[in-house]
Amino acid sequence: MKKKSVLLFLLFTLLTISNKIQAQDLESIDLIKYCQHFHFSDKNIAQSAEQEQFLADFFFLLQHVEDDDYKQHAINNLFQEASPYPEAIDFILDESHRYLTDRESPVYNPKLWEFFRRDTRGHVVLDFQYTDEEGRDSTLYTTPLQGDITLFFYNPECEHCMQTIAEYKIREDNSCITDGETIWAIHVGENDILWHNTLPLLPKSWKKIKDRSHLMTRRWYDLEKLPHIVKITANYQVKQAQ
Repeated sequence: MKKKSVLLFLLFTLLTISNKIQAQDLESIDLIKYCQHFHFSDKNIAQSAEQEQFLADFFFLLQHVEDDDYKQHAINNLFQEASPYPEAIDFILDESHRYLTDRESPVYNPKLWEFFRRDTRGHVVLDFQYTDEEGRDSTLYTTPLQGDITLFFYNPECEHCMQTIAEYKIREDNSCITDGETIWAIHVGENDILWHNTLPLLPKSWKKIKDRSHLMTRRWYDLEKLPHIVKITANYQVKQAQ
């Protein structure tokens, strides 16, 4: 077992023992208000042992909740309170992924991790900053949406991305795209020159933007495989992700 995994195992062993002693009090804990334990505005939240402990306690308590709606409500509330602070969002997503998907962790629980992911059906996606092709800076949340939209995350250096884009372009040229379908092409690479040079390859009807939140380095969206396509409502709730 690696040193990091050993420390993780010891942390959760102590945590589990500590909380099992208080198991009779679990039902009296209001997880909706659990966010009061966190200092979301602290830019060094990821380095705080106290904040990590609070989050680890949260994982333990959630595993004793049978009501999935209540569980999701508590997690959504945590994200809502953290939403103005990118470092806090990173902290919650990174730690929940590490603690709940590490097979050597005593609280290994991939099913619970799905409640934390933000770009799965029913969840509200996270806001991000972008620059449009006219050079204007904005964010997803401050851009008025008239209805459902499709977020198409891509990188021109991804061959599969460009093949998929070419197929969409053929469909548009043949007038086969469903009327009213709005697609945002979100370039998640770091090369601005490449982005500008490849804009003509995208369908004319698409909104063409450049990610400024460095989404490829974060867990805000599942970008391990590109392209990543997420259909959302005007209220930013996920209808479908693929």
